[in-house]
Amino acid sequence: MKIGEDVGDDLTPEEALRQIGEVDRRTRRPARVAGLLYAALGLATIAPPFYAAWRVLRAER
Repeated sequence: MKIGEDVGDDLTPEEALRQIGEVDRRTRRPARVAGLLYAALGLATIAPPFYAAWRVLRAER
């Protein structure tokens, strides 16, 4: 490879699509984990007050 030569110049369309798919998988997995973690922490933050209110309402019966 020569200096200043673009790396992707000799890719076939199939190879380019394959590389796009690999990049997509590498970026999608961390985003999915971050989203699940965000949802789990959100539920963990909200659940205790609701559980406490439920116990109070249940005890009043």
